Amino acid sequence: MRDCSSDTIVFYMNVIHLPMALCTAWAMGGIGVPGWTDLPWLVALAASVTLGAFVFFGEVPVIWA
Repeated sequence: MRDCSSDTIVFYMNVIHLPMALCTAWAMGGIGVPGWTDLPWLVALAASVTLGAFVFFGEVPVIWA
């Protein structure tokens, strides 16, 4: 795996994580589409993850070309 590209590694990671996520979702009662009442929670989650990347990892957003 040391000679694989980062795209290949991310692909394999997604292939491994997808079955685990689907099994967990099935065990917890299925996958549902979030409603409008869930929007504030999703925005808060996204904001906290973004803030965590800034605070803990020193990540600075850049525009990729």
